[in-house]
Amino acid sequence: MQAIQELGVGEALVSFLDDNGTPGITQRVWVCAPGSQIGPIAPAERQAIQNASVLKGVYDKAIDRVSAYEVLQQRGSSAIAADNGAPQPGKPAAPGAAEQEGPDFTDILMSKAKDIFLGSTGPRGGHREGIVEKVVRQSGEKILRGILGSLLGGKK
Repeated sequence: MQAIQELGVGEALVSFLDDNGTPGITQRVWVCAPGSQIGPIAPAERQAIQNASVLKGVYDKAIDRVSAYEVLQQRGSSAIAADNGAPQPGKPAAPGAAEQEGPDFTDILMSKAKDIFLGSTGPRGGHREGIVEKVVRQSGEKILRGILGSLLGGKK
């Protein structure tokens, strides 16, 4: 507490973690002021700093890797193309693909309504409870509580 009150300009209290991740003893240290300037540096100064850097040449070449976003976009467009019967990039069109129609709107609507009322199973096997299931479960719980409460002498 006393060391905090005695800190001068350019001083700080610092503690580092050891190999096990536990903090070490707090020590008083000097902090160097940052070397900065107002405004951009000249191109010659920039080149001198880059040439003196230990990272010279490491980041000179730009690498444009395929991102996860791009992979997912490709999968999505392939899935949409497969659903619509359109030929996927790199695959020939199936014979008669232009004659096939997409799913009917009423089929989609009925499927969604069934999922809402009766529940559905998610992509990883989890069950989503539907409205009918929820009402039946809640009613059953109330009836069971009432019966057990009357038998066991619950709150009056």
